[in-house]
Amino acid sequence: MTKKVKKILKRINIGHLILLILLIISNTFAWMIYANKVTTGIDVHVRTWNVDFTDKEGTIVERTFQLEVNNIYPGMEDYEETLNISNTGEIDGEFSFTILNARVLDEEYISVEGRASSGEDPDDDDLTSDELIEMFANDFPFKIVFVQSNETIAVDETETFKAQITWAYESDNDELDTLWGNNAYHFKNDNPDLSSISINVIVRVKQKADS
Repeated sequence: MTKKVKKILKRINIGHLILLILLIISNTFAWMIYANKVTTGIDVHVRTWNVDFTDKEGTIVERTFQLEVNNIYPGMEDYEETLNISNTGEIDGEFSFTILNARVLDEEYISVEGRASSGEDPDDDDLTSDELIEMFANDFPFKIVFVQSNETIAVDETETFKAQITWAYESDNDELDTLWGNNAYHFKNDNPDLSSISINVIVRVKQKADS
């Protein structure tokens, strides 16, 4: 083999080696970004709330809390927040929940009940809490679902209220996945300090009338 040929082969090998190193670095960097996306912004909480009814004067107690998801995208890890409600009193209770207001990216919603709680008259395009619950469960490629284990909390029993947010990597609608995926990406780029989803829910527990 001539020296000229050896030089050419040497150059080719060095070129291939440099390319291989660049590919490894690039893939490693891409994986780090992907791993960061998967693990960032998934906020999972379990909260506890003890209610204590000791008389029969129709007491109603309520608790408002905010659900926050920092970042959403197709294939995100499931989000779940749980509120455990324990009845430590002497009378059974009934519990219900109402969405007061919500923001999904830059779309803001105020329920009819939310307006009323603030002493405001509802706008013509306001939805009720039940209508918002239905919309969040069905009108987006991601699903926002609220689940309560039971409407009655018996004495010395614990019931749960859960908020679940999921976005499968491939939903049944590629067009919506693409649209909302792009919207979520641009929203987070433009608003790095804002959560992608924010929902204010009020949970009420009242004494059962027949207790």
